[in-house]
Amino acid sequence: MRNQRWAALALGLSVTASAWPITIGGGGDPIPVDFSQTYDLTAAPATAAATYLVENGKAKNVTKVGIASFCVGLVYGKGVSGNSSGGSLSFTQTQTAVFPGGIPTGRLLTVADTMYDQLEADLKAAGFEVVPHEQLAAMPAFQKFAGKMVTDAQLVKENIDLGKGKSAANLVLVTSPKQLPFLKDCRAETPGTLMAKARLPYEKDLAGITLMTVVVTLDFAKPVAGGGFWQGAKADLQYGEYLPSSRTANVVSVFNNGSGATYWLKQSLVPAENPFKEGGTGAVKRSGEYNDLTGESTRTTETEIKVDADHDLWFRNAEALTKSLSAMYVARLKGQ
Repeated sequence: MRNQRWAALALGLSVTASAWPITIGGGGDPIPVDFSQTYDLTAAPATAAATYLVENGKAKNVTKVGIASFCVGLVYGKGVSGNSSGGSLSFTQTQTAVFPGGIPTGRLLTVADTMYDQLEADLKAAGFEVVPHEQLAAMPAFQKFAGKMVTDAQLVKENIDLGKGKSAANLVLVTSPKQLPFLKDCRAETPGTLMAKARLPYEKDLAGITLMTVVVTLDFAKPVAGGGFWQGAKADLQYGEYLPSSRTANVVSVFNNGSGATYWLKQSLVPAENPFKEGGTGAVKRSGEYNDLTGESTRTTETEIKVDADHDLWFRNAEALTKSLSAMYVARLKGQ
């Protein structure tokens, strides 16, 4: 019976983590980002959660929460392509870009740390007991699970299906708050990870603890493509800061030995002020620690298009949006 229960839970987790586009429980598919639809930071978390989050499953008997894995991804490179064909002719348009002004690694880590602290504070304020990571890490069952984890930052490529004749890809820098271990496949969990997660709450030393995994993503541009038979090839990028709507990019899973739930961002969180401006002088306002994989702040088609970047504004936006997202997750966990 126990094996059947965790196998069923693993199946539920695999459905929510799958990369295939499906419609879930009345929530629908993610809504493409619209930079004109900005997020109201004064919105009450419970109200915002109902608008922005989709819930799959139901967490029950949640009193103690342990954060098992928390990974934060920054999209630092992006490409988009459109292909058109007709008769014996074919046309392709492509566009690529990197995070304008270089990767703000120091501030990315600060954003990650801040959201982790905020999530713990929100959980406690909602009446949940938070199990310290040190306590989790000392448990033999969790130590075995942690064998799947890493602490070093990861660079991953993720393909985006935009439809027939269109495609895009992200290059993502993945790290964790406070240099804590995180699942290496946190953004696309393998069947082995899903099964291990499902087994974990049934271990004796984890009895009574609801485990949580968190994935956060910050993006800098929206890919726009056109293509198909006699449709005309098109590829463009629209610059803007946002937390993308996705069943895998911004998602929280909670699971214990009797239930499980997944909350994912259905509608992107867009700040009121955009730190990126196309057609500027290419100026970059920044401070702190950087990892300049390219150092570029331009993108090139037939002509060079310069992009101004205000990294101070990007940082303030990122902290405010991730804090709001934390509050939404906890409001939904609490049943609001």
